[in-house]
Amino acid sequence: MTTARFRPPNRRGAAVELVAAYDWSFDLDVGRFKVCEMEQFSGSEAEHIELVTGKILAIAHHGFRRGWLDRLFAFGRDRVEPWEL
Repeated sequence: MTTARFRPPNRRGAAVELVAAYDWSFDLDVGRFKVCEMEQFSGSEAEHIELVTGKILAIAHHGFRRGWLDRLFAFGRDRVEPWEL
């Protein structure tokens, strides 16, 4: 299992953590939110890498949208804004 953390250049940007397993399954987390949880992937290595990088880039460009209740109770403590690229 491998873990990688992607930290944005801006303070309010969404930091992303990728946890990848030997069987090509992976999880993407933004703070305490699980953004993506993929089971074993059937496809080529290039397709798998494209899928993972596409999800990370989507978070970097658009940030992560929290639900209404979470915004109400979390008081903005989670960094979920887009990255300043």
